[in-house]
Amino acid sequence: MSLFRRNLMRFKPLIIRTLSLMFLLTMACSPAAVPGSEGAPGGTTDGSTSTQPSRTLAIATRAEPNTLAGKSGVAGGVMLTTTKRLFNANLVIFDQKGIAQPYLAAELPKLNTASWQVNPDSTMVTTYKLKPNLVWQDGQPLTANDFAFGYRVYLTPNLGAATAPPTPSIQEVVALTH
Repeated sequence: MSLFRRNLMRFKPLIIRTLSLMFLLTMACSPAAVPGSEGAPGGTTDGSTSTQPSRTLAIATRAEPNTLAGKSGVAGGVMLTTTKRLFNANLVIFDQKGIAQPYLAAELPKLNTASWQVNPDSTMVTTYKLKPNLVWQDGQPLTANDFAFGYRVYLTPNLGAATAPPTPSIQEVVALTH
């Protein structure tokens, strides 16, 4: 086998990855089609435009996640943080250093305040206030009731998340009205 052919075989995975990345970058950096033009999202072959905007989301990942759920009772598999965050937002997010930061919450609970109380029996009550004006993708308000409902969904044994931490440690989730 020639030296060229041996080097080609040795670098084949690198070449394939590089060409794939170049293709993705070229596609991502190419200009968008003009809305209403033929072949453009929302366009028609007769040149008229549709009133519906394109709602397609294309994502390239290294592996296919086994779920889009925020919690999964399935052991193993791939759960990419990016994929999880696209479909499930949390009250708190962890920064690059692993430090909790408010995400949908206005602020983090603080120990020995009304937002974080430790009871004599070692149980505790934490209260999160949502940032103002949070909405779902359809424009409907995101409320504390949505989080209470989500907790009830996670308690459903058939979903497999009822035993995933911290769900078993939580006694209840209540939406407070002020």
